[in-house]
Parts: sequence; C-alpha cells; structure tokens
Amino acid sequence: MKKHIFLTGDIRIGKSTVISKAVLMLNVTPGGFRTAGANFKEDGSSDVMLYPAEMRPEDGQKAAHRMPDKREAYPEIFDTYGSSLLRRPAKLILMDELGFLESDAKTFQQTVLEILNGTTPVLGVIRNKKTEFLDAVRTRDDIILLTVTKENRDFIPEKIVYFMSGKV
Repeated sequence: MKKHIFLTGDIRIGKSTVISKAVLMLNVTPGGFRTAGANFKEDGSSDVMLYPAEMRPEDGQKAAHRMPDKREAYPEIFDTYGSSLLRRPAKLILMDELGFLESDAKTFQQTVLEILNGTTPVLGVIRNKKTEFLDAVRTRDDIILLTVTKENRDFIPEKIVYFMSGKV
C-alpha cells in the first residue's frame, strides 16, 4: 500500500510551494525538516539551512555552503540535527528536500529509511539526481512519485490532500 508522497521536478518549479499549500489544506503541524538557501553573498555563494518543518530557516543549522562552482556539505549536521528532526513525533513528516548534499550522511540516510518503514506518512521532495540513496528512496513500493510542472503545480496540492486524508 502506498503511504508516502514525494515530489520531483525542475529546480524552482514550485515543489516546496506545493508542499506548503498541501500542509495548510491538511491543517496539520508537520514534523521533519525543510532546507532553504540563506546568507546570499555578492560572489554568488550562500548557505543551505536545515530547519524544523514548522519553523523558519534562521531557526535551523547550516548544513552546506554553496559556491558558484561547487557545494560543501556538512554530513555531521544531517547525521545529528537532521536525524533528530525526523525522529520528532508528528502526524505527518516532511522531507523537503532529499538530495545529493546528504550523500555522505549515512546516519541520516538510515534514519530516512527507518521513517519510511514506519507508520507515519511522509510528504517530501526528492532531487531529480541519481545517487544510490535517492534511487533507493525513489524506487520503493510504498511511494507515489509526482513530477511537478508549470502545468500541474496548481492541482497537485489537492491530489496530496485527497491521498493523505484519513492518514494524518
């Protein structure tokens, strides 16, 4: 039985916005995490903040630093802080987003898989990249994977609510 929904699609297409709209429609305070860019500099660099799903980026911790030509991830932040955010009790767990930054965060990856094996529904975003971890999540039998496009992004929150109703 499918119990989790993950969104994928192009960068900046509106995946996180779709999740925010669905959570509002579900009228639930989610657990889990979100990621967002912060501290944008003139040289094109910025930080990636990992923060509680119901809070703001400045309430979280720096999980990576982006530069125009590369990314420096901090796997220990994913392993400790990220795993603790996922383990908080909630009726719905957000994972916004799973990507390549946590490729070396083995404890975090294991926690994600444990949560997916549990009974709490997950609503997440998964980066459209190929890694062993992301492929392991993407190919699970208990996941619905929806691709967000400009044409469908306004309708997906309702689909999520329909699917999640009675589960959260």
